[in-house]
Amino acid sequence: MIAVAIADPALLQGAKENGERLAQLADPRTLGLDRWNAARIDEEIGQIAAWGKRRNVPLTCNEFGVYRKSAQPKDRAAWISDVRTTLEKYGIGWTMWDYSGGFALVVKQEGRAVPDELTVKALGRAMPQVQPQR
Repeated sequence: MIAVAIADPALLQGAKENGERLAQLADPRTLGLDRWNAARIDEEIGQIAAWGKRRNVPLTCNEFGVYRKSAQPKDRAAWISDVRTTLEKYGIGWTMWDYSGGFALVVKQEGRAVPDELTVKALGRAMPQVQPQR
């Protein structure tokens, strides 16, 4: 999932075609039929980045992620990594969705939230040091 929001209505002028394109891309009926890879992600995000640059509009991606129950762990990690690195390439800030729900950064182990190593690495981060329990 990639969500794009434009907060200032004045900026929507000329952006309608981009919004319609994004709506087509996010259609769950066809998403699985598309062949998404790093190049495709770059192409799509690149268009958004170019729009922002032309209009001098700073961009942020306030949520992206992959639903855990619908993807293999390695495929999920690849998508997260590809989206993150592409956003960073274009100087677009990002936030992964979400911490402990269906798109989670953490998994439950023995009732505790534990960072998922594949996801942490896909986000370009290092696993946190485990603190000994007292």
